[in-house]
Amino acid sequence: MTRRFFTQYWRNDTWDFQRSNGHEGTHNEHTAGNGFRDRGVKRADQIYMVTIRGGKLYLLCRGTVRMITTRRKAARKMGTRPEMLWDAPDHILFEADEAAIQLFDRAVPVDTVRGIEAIRASGPRPLKFIDRTRLDQQSLRGLVELTSASAALLDHVIADPGPASGSSLTAVRNERTFELEVVEPLIDRWKFVHERQFKHFFQRGSRSAHLFIDHLVSDADGRLTLFENKACIRSQAEREKAVAQARSYAHDLG
Repeated sequence: MTRRFFTQYWRNDTWDFQRSNGHEGTHNEHTAGNGFRDRGVKRADQIYMVTIRGGKLYLLCRGTVRMITTRRKAARKMGTRPEMLWDAPDHILFEADEAAIQLFDRAVPVDTVRGIEAIRASGPRPLKFIDRTRLDQQSLRGLVELTSASAALLDHVIADPGPASGSSLTAVRNERTFELEVVEPLIDRWKFVHERQFKHFFQRGSRSAHLFIDHLVSDADGRLTLFENKACIRSQAEREKAVAQARSYAHDLG
């Protein structure tokens, strides 16, 4: 059966909530929504999580569908409680794919966006712009099927993100590359033990939540330190934010 390609639109507030919960640079294992089954989404299809802000298209990551299931079954597979997941009828679990690493500031170049075509009832159609550079906010609402050529354009953005938006600095290809080439060899040289993407549960007021710590490092006496990795830090403010994030995790874990 032929693989199909879809974008799933995340509202700006959902996007910001996920970023604030520390998901930058982590593996996206799950998404949820309405209509996945109705649209015939199946195993091995690919979902691109996107949002539009100020007329600019942002691409979070790509997930390859491992299964579509219910909220309760998805929670069981993920080792969490159903109420921790979005309240939606369709829940998708993704393969452990490098392309599922989440980057919230990955803007898609406007020339690339102009080459994207959505499959409509009347056939493939380009996305709607409100002027020369700004994409219409409604153009990718909900679940939109793309042509395979359009999916290839987004794959190129994921594989080669290029300079960060508004910056002359070039990021490493992605955070996982940095981990493989720098962080993990360093931990190995120290002869410490590490757990990658350690799932940490915590309380946010009356609500339980969880996040993933990039590398939790231990020695013979127990937990020692942790790594919060970033593919690119563009400013002193971003560096301080990353340090504060890592420090808060360390304090929470004792």
